[in-house]
Order: sequence, then structure tokens, then C-alpha cells
Amino acid sequence: MIASLVAMSLAPMALGYMEIDASAFPRIAVFGPPVAPGAALPMTEDGRPVDAQVSEGKDAGLRLVLVLDSSASMTDATLADLQRTLPAVLRDLEGDARFALLDVDSSARVVCPFTPAVEELSVALEQPTAGGGDALDDGLSLALEMLGTIPPPRAILYITDGREPDGLAVGEETATLAVEAGVPVFAIGLGVRVDTASLAGLGERTGGEAWFMSRQGDVASAVRQMAHTVLSRSRIRFDSPDSASDGRRRLVAWPDAHKQSLAYRAPLSADARGWVRALIEGVDGPRGAMPVVAYPEGGGELRVIVAGPTPAQLPAGRYRFEAVRIGRPSTVATVAPGETAEVRLRMNGRLLVQAPVLVGKEPDLVTVLDPEGGRVLGYGSVGCPIDLVAASYALEVGVGSQVERRVVDVTPGRTAIVSLAEFAAFMLQLADADGLPLSRVVYLKSPDTWETVATGRSGVPIEAPPGRYLMDYDLPHGGGMVEVTLSPGRTTEQWIGPAARLSVECRGSEGFVSPPLFLKPKGGTRAFAMGRPVNLDLVAGEYELTVASLPPIAQPVSVTEGQKAALTFDRFGALLVPGPQADRYRLVRASDGQWVGVFHFGETVHLVADTYHVLPLRARQDGIATEVTVVPLQTVEVSIEMGEAP
Repeated sequence: MIASLVAMSLAPMALGYMEIDASAFPRIAVFGPPVAPGAALPMTEDGRPVDAQVSEGKDAGLRLVLVLDSSASMTDATLADLQRTLPAVLRDLEGDARFALLDVDSSARVVCPFTPAVEELSVALEQPTAGGGDALDDGLSLALEMLGTIPPPRAILYITDGREPDGLAVGEETATLAVEAGVPVFAIGLGVRVDTASLAGLGERTGGEAWFMSRQGDVASAVRQMAHTVLSRSRIRFDSPDSASDGRRRLVAWPDAHKQSLAYRAPLSADARGWVRALIEGVDGPRGAMPVVAYPEGGGELRVIVAGPTPAQLPAGRYRFEAVRIGRPSTVATVAPGETAEVRLRMNGRLLVQAPVLVGKEPDLVTVLDPEGGRVLGYGSVGCPIDLVAASYALEVGVGSQVERRVVDVTPGRTAIVSLAEFAAFMLQLADADGLPLSRVVYLKSPDTWETVATGRSGVPIEAPPGRYLMDYDLPHGGGMVEVTLSPGRTTEQWIGPAARLSVECRGSEGFVSPPLFLKPKGGTRAFAMGRPVNLDLVAGEYELTVASLPPIAQPVSVTEGQKAALTFDRFGALLVPGPQADRYRLVRASDGQWVGVFHFGETVHLVADTYHVLPLRARQDGIATEVTVVPLQTVEVSIEMGEAP
């Protein structure tokens, strides 16, 4: 059944991908399913037929933003499957393509900016862990901000197990943002709880598609089909029948390719346009991308823009700007021709609902209502801070017959905490060398068995039954695990930092690949893998750094709080021993006889600069070795006698 569903979804369809580029207005480019040159194209703009022609030419490489749902119901096992599957598929697209990764649970964050290297994306994919709710709106808004004015082909791929329709589906404003930006949204829904109507509707409205399958379904096939759909598209061009630069929304219909009309906006003339930069501020500082609605004073067509550092273009005039969040913070500002206005929308209160959450279960839904009229104002999740405008609110927590109701007053600059049942929580606050928050995985373990009882991330409360625990965290540190005691009805906090930052760089001759690095506390046995040379945050203390080179290098490291230290290893060279590739030779260090390894003739071996003895593997153990000195940053070539087999 799953195989047939995937096959049906992946088969060529009359309805599917469509993307519009109006950057060269009044010349419009439409990207869609392949069509033969010279074929009739029944395309219209605002109901008026246009002379559409297939256009030749090379487009830029694909820009793909992968939005990964890491909410609690996805589970770490599901994420691990995706972490194995996705890199293998995306490697087929390497070249001109660029990839970015967003991690979405109760909030959205960039874990990998645009990169051409799938290997870099693969490392970033290991970071998300299952936990929290599903902030799909925030994830899509942030993805749209990242894509900005990048020309086609571009796409958003959202992978989720979804939530049954309960109001957390994509908001109308976010869907409008995607439609007006002309960015197709593709979705892969896993399992049986997916909100299929919302995801399919989003794909249809934006020119993308949606696939639904079990957790064991063919995710790889869906990703390949998405890439094939976007990259095998036709490019059709036509001249708009209305060349006026009036900023008006135009509807383009191509019934043979897509059921719905897609839209673009004509540009504005220089004397009629301005820009606005909308910034959202929460209780503790700036918030990420989210939709902002601009209402023209005196009436007229409203606009939806993305809050963030990139200014959005609007017709000159006076507007009321309103953030699409609980309490709808708003302000009024004038957009003058040729100028950039800056507006700040402040969510000056915070709400945190605390209640027990089972491992592997998404937090209960929090519905925020007008306390007088009962009108729904927005949604959140238990255990996840909700930024909003300070005011009085009614809350409903849970679904069906298990709903609890409360009324709460949220005051400016404070977090209103609502406890619905006995609970305990722990929150670890980590700061980097600049004093900024660090997000790392935190573990609460049984002091008796060392089994993990609860996990979460620093900066977010981790709920667990009251009691005594051993706390550990995914940041290099000495001293082992820390004992913490959680009391009923309280959140126990611990602060660590500011951390130090260690930058390690390794240099060698041509073709050198930096070896992996490992760090362990001085005198300790626990090693922290650093991977390739990176900027590493670590707790102040003394460490032993090991460079896994040939032979390994050991280096003591001592850092203090807030220190930014740098190490450079530039004593790597290379050795090339010509000869039959089927034969091998052994290599030992001359100074102490340390065995380095066995290598093939003709193979370039990158080594620490030193003096070595080279002896063919088939030579006698006591045979005469050739001495060679490897120098830093150079490749040394040496020929040796093959010798005779013993």
C-alpha cells in the first residue's frame, strides 16, 4: 500500500510544480512541468491570454531550505533515520546547488546556513533531538526570509509527522507570504497523524507538492522526485499585458500545469515605493522571522511581510503594522518614497505553562483566548515559553475532555508561570565566550543506574519527577556529572559560563585533509569528539587535545572563562613512495621506532613532519630501511629498493 501510494504520488502529474519570477518585469518567467518547444501554452494573466514561449538557457543552481520537524513525537529514532537517508539523496544534487537546514520544535533556528557541501549539512543534521512542540509557522517564515530575493530554482522542503488539526497548522498569513514570494513548498508527511489537508493545501497554493507515507516509507524517493521536479522544469517567458509599475498583484493561470492561479506583484515606480524593516522584540531580546501584516491607513490592499533584518518594499504611505502573534502587537509608521522606515513590535510579556510531559509525547496544546469574549487568540505548548503582549488571558490546556481552564495576568517584562499539576523541572543556562546563550543537549540521569531519565536543551526547562539526578551536558568540561535535586513545583536552575572558545587549524601540503580532533579533561578518561578543526566552545579548565594524525599529536590546552584561544598545527607534510600499487610498505618513526602504519606504493600519505624509516612489506624484518625526512607543507618523494621476500 505504501509503495503504491509513493508510486502514485511520484508519477508524472498534470498538476504540480509551478514557480514565477518577475524580477525582469514586464518580462515574466514561469517555471513548471516540462513541455515541448512550440507546444501551445494556454496561459493567462488576470484572465487575459499571453503569448507564452518556452525559453532556453541555464538557470542558477537550486537553493533548498530543509525545514526539519524535531518535535517530541518525531522521536530520536525517526530523526536518526532521516539523518542517514537525507545526505545520501542530496549528494546527487551537489554542484551548483546550495542547501540550508532549519531545526523546528517549539521554535525555529538555523543550524546550517546555505552551503554547497552535503558533508557540512550532514554534520548539522546530527544536532536536532526530539522534544518540544511544532512551530511550523516560524520555520516557514524563517525559510522565506533566508530565500529572500534569490532567483529560481528555489524550494522549501518540510518534513514532519504533523499534528492532528488543532489550530497549529500553517497560518493564513504565512501561506500568503509563501504565495507572494513565489517559493514552492514541498512537504513530506510521516505517519498517520499528519494534517494532510493543511500540508497538501500549502503545496497546492505555493506551486509545490506533498507526499504522505509511513515512517518506513520511501522518503528518499520523495526527495528525489522533488529535486527532479524542480530541476527538470520548463522555463516559459511572456510579456505582461499590463506593464504599469503599480505594485498590483497579478494572477497567472496555467491550467494544464497547476489547478490554482499563482500570483506575483508588479514592481513599484521609484517615486511610489519605500522600504520597511520590521523587528520583533520579545522579553529577552529580538525574535526570529515571523509574519507582519501591513494595513494601509484609509483602506486598501493589506500586505504581509517577514519581520527580520531584510527590508521589505511597500507602496509609500502610512500603515499600521501588526505582528501575527498573541496580542497582535502593533504600531503605526510612515513609509516615505525612497526611504527605509524601521518599526519595532514589542511582545513585552511571557507565559509558561508547566505540567508533566511524557517522554516521546508532544506537549499538550495551550489555547490562549480573550478572557471576555472567548475568542481564540493563538496557540502554544506546555513547557514552551510563549511571548505575547502583556494583558489578561484565558487558557485552555489539553484536548477533548482533558481540558483544564485558567485565567492569568501577564505583566510587562515578566514570565507568568501557570502550574497545572505537581511537577519538577531543571534548566541549565550556558553562555559562550561572548556571553550569548549556548544551546546544547542536557541529560538528567539516575544516580543509581546512570540511565537517562530526561533530556532537553540548555535554556529550556526539562521536566522530570521530583528527586535527585546526575546532570550532564554536551559541552566539553571536566569534573564529571553534577548532582542536582528537583523539588516539587519548582524549576531548579544552574548557570555555567561564560565558556571559552578554542579555534584549531591544521595545515599541510596539497591534498591534505584535516584529521579529526579529540579533547578530554586533564587526567580524565572521557573524550569529546571535535570532528574536523572548528571553533569549539568548552568550559574553562585544563584539557588534553589529541590530533588523530599519523602519528597522533598530543597537546595540553588550558583555557579560562571567556577566553578565545587559537592553535595552529602547520607541521604536516606528505610522503610519496613510487612503485607498484599492489605492493605495500611499512613506515616507522626513526626517533623511537613507533609503528606508523602500512601503505600502498604510489599513495600520498600525509604525516607529521619528522624522520621515518621506510621498508617494503615483503622485505625481511631486519632488512635495511630507507630513511626519509618529511618536511612541513611539502610533499617528499623517495624511491626504495623493493627487496626480496623473506
